[in-house]
Parts: sequence; structure tokens; C-alpha cells
Amino acid sequence: MSKRQGAVSVFDYKEMGVLPEALLGYLTRLGWSYGDQEIFEFLELIEKFKDGKMNNAPATFSLNKVSWFNKEYLSNLNEKDLILRLIPFSKHFQNDDYSIEVIKLIRERCALLSDFEQEARYFYENLEEIDPDIKSKIFNDKAISILEKLSEEFQAMNSWTSKSIHEAINRTMKILDVGMADVGKPLRLAITGRMNSPSVDKTSEVLGQDKVIKRLSDVLDKFL
Repeated sequence: MSKRQGAVSVFDYKEMGVLPEALLGYLTRLGWSYGDQEIFEFLELIEKFKDGKMNNAPATFSLNKVSWFNKEYLSNLNEKDLILRLIPFSKHFQNDDYSIEVIKLIRERCALLSDFEQEARYFYENLEEIDPDIKSKIFNDKAISILEKLSEEFQAMNSWTSKSIHEAINRTMKILDVGMADVGKPLRLAITGRMNSPSVDKTSEVLGQDKVIKRLSDVLDKFL
């Protein structure tokens, strides 16, 4: 947008996953204000523009602020509308119930449409090879024993909900006399390939019983 900062085209922001209404809202607020209000619907912006104030200070473009605006506008979209925005950016998301459940789980972690593809990858693809340093740190003997017990608990479950998964985790903690961190870290890494994700019970529910058990089995086969 600024020749002094790299002359980025508006189409580049589109490819990044910035919503047009978010970019319009941000650019408007660079040179204009209406009290402390930052987020406007398009028709609301037209209606209130004449009553706002033009800013006299030089404007500074901030990509971080664009991302903040975009996340705010994304938060106002329901899951079905968000799916339609995401499909052109994604090889994974479809207009189906599974994609909606994934979006519900990860949307708070995403500021751009392009973020959803990265955050959702382990829901759709086989896990990438885990970093050896992280693997050796997390998958110690204690963790493998915990995962083995969790796998037994999960295989015996007839109801696969976040509540029943949480109960299985609590039983494992009680039987093995361990804390949530002892269980959560290896379980999260085993089923997502990452150290950061939404809560492991809700993530497990969306992934599904078969996929979670398979991923636990894949880890245990390498260590037992």
C-alpha cells in the first residue's frame, strides 16, 4: 500500500486472506474516526462517515493492525458463511458438518483466512514427522505408559464426546497418579503432531475415535 514500505497490492492482501470489508474498515480508520468505535458494517460506515472526524496526523500502515481488524470481522461471520469464504483458500475445507466442527474449534486461533488451512492441517492430513528434539523430550518412558493406558481407555469407550474423553483422561490420571500436564502434552503431540492446539478432549472429539486411536497406536508402535 505504501511505496516506502514495499508497494504491496490489494490483491496480495486478498491472497493472505484479508476480508475486503476488514481492509476497507482499516483503511478508513487510518484517516477518520467516529469516537472509539473501530468496527463498522459497510452501510453503517456510509451512514456515520459524515459525522466522524478526519485525522490530521500522518497515518502509519500496520500489518498487525490489519490482522486485528480481520480477526474482528471474521468473528462476526457464522460458520456457514465462513466456510464459503474459506473454500477458495483451501484444499481441505468443504461445505459439510466436519469442516464446520473444525472451524468452531480453531477459529479463535486464526486472524487471516490463510491461517485456517495451517491450523486445520492435522484434522485432514496424516501427521508430519515430529521434530526429533521435541519427540525425545515429550515421549519419555512415563509418557509412553500414559499413552498406553489412554489407548486402552479410548478403545473401550462406547460414547465419543469431549465429556467422555475428559472422563477417560481423568481416570488415567487417577490410576497412574499423574497430573494433567503429564497426560495432556504427550496426548496432544501424539494426535496433532504439535505442542499447541485447542483442548485435547475437544480436539479428540472432532478428530474422531478411530483416528485418535490410530495415531496413539502409531506412536506406541515406535516405542514399545
